[in-house]
Amino acid sequence: MKKILITGKTSWIGDELERHLQGFPNAYVVERISLRDPLWESADWDGYDSIVHTAAIAHDGEEDKGRVQDINVELTRKVGLKAKRHGIRHMIFLSSFHVYGADENGEVIVEAGIEPNPITPYGKSKLAAEGQLEELQDEGFSVAILRPPLVYGPYCTKRNFPRFIKLASITPVFPNVVNKRSMIYSRNLAELMRLLVENEGGGVYLPQNEDLVCTSDMIARIGEELGRHIRLSSALAPAATFLARRKPMFGKLFGNAYYVPEISKCEYNYQIVPYVESIKESVARRNAKGR
Repeated sequence: MKKILITGKTSWIGDELERHLQGFPNAYVVERISLRDPLWESADWDGYDSIVHTAAIAHDGEEDKGRVQDINVELTRKVGLKAKRHGIRHMIFLSSFHVYGADENGEVIVEAGIEPNPITPYGKSKLAAEGQLEELQDEGFSVAILRPPLVYGPYCTKRNFPRFIKLASITPVFPNVVNKRSMIYSRNLAELMRLLVENEGGGVYLPQNEDLVCTSDMIARIGEELGRHIRLSSALAPAATFLARRKPMFGKLFGNAYYVPEISKCEYNYQIVPYVESIKESVARRNAKGR
């Protein structure tokens, strides 16, 4: 039986991992800890097999640069040092797709050999935290660094996916922009983390769904699951593409941001829920939760 400690009591991805591991009776013991209370530094971490570090701050406002540095970099380093000191052999760090910066068109296309080049305080802090943890690695302490793109699921609390559901619930027509975005269903991400815990796997991972996602297709599929037909308009596509290159909000909807699929392949088969099924599951469970 593996004993796992998850940092970040309010992390919805931490919640998803804990929920996923409950599906393997007698295989895992999961405990959560908040890092907001400084008492965590004196807590006893002996006996854990793995620590999953999800605690972070994602705000990119100029006023938050110091806080982002403190929480995403310094706190991560302290967690890694404490884990190693208490004999924990394995750590998973939730980094981000944002360690890769956008090109002159505001797009992010990550191919083999492309090095991280973050442009936001959040992305820079995540890359810096990766460096801190890589320095701690040795034969007795392996670190798995995950750089997930947009994570979605029925329990998602971040802005993008709930925004997609809201759009699909109110709009009768949507621009038929053919774009490519890397996304990962939360249960698939949780399964990758479970496999990494099981094997004490280390290294850098770029997880995503098997297939790249087109935003227009996702909106239409969500609409279907909500019992609504959304007309995809090719006539609106040029205007949406124009706005995507000039306004960040539209860029997140209609721009290209993806890992070339080949570079996401790894030794672990974590694709347990296909894309179409993930949309059905997300909408159905979200509706059930809202009742």
